[in-house]
Amino acid sequence: MAIDTFIDEACRELVSRHGVHTILLYGSRANGAEGADSDYDLAGFGSTAVVLRDARLVGDAYLDAFVYPEAVLLAPTEEHLKLRGSKVLLGRDSRAAGFLGRLEELHRRGPAPLPADEIAARKAWAHKMVQRIRRSDAEGTIAESGC
Repeated sequence: MAIDTFIDEACRELVSRHGVHTILLYGSRANGAEGADSDYDLAGFGSTAVVLRDARLVGDAYLDAFVYPEAVLLAPTEEHLKLRGSKVLLGRDSRAAGFLGRLEELHRRGPAPLPADEIAARKAWAHKMVQRIRRSDAEGTIAESGC
């Protein structure tokens, strides 16, 4: 199945199955870094109350689609930053462009500052892990090897 044919069919299915009105292509296929085995990452927005996921093999390619409530278009969170740089495949109005602009603003603001107790806990944990690595105990060895 050709790339354009795959995307067209996936979009038609998202519209018919989930009633989406806005579809974004994101990930490697949107930013030009795809390989031969890259999946198709799509985000649809429509009148669903909960986030839905549609991940499956279609022909010889993988589809990984999320369907979000349309309210997300107006109020994205850090969870949606993975959609930065998306290409709009379907949009009935300017909400997709506004959403992408809000994502850029969210990215520019950066994460919320951590509370002091969380900063202290993370520092204590890091020092504890360094000590375990120096002792070469089981947890330190696992932490050091990345397993």
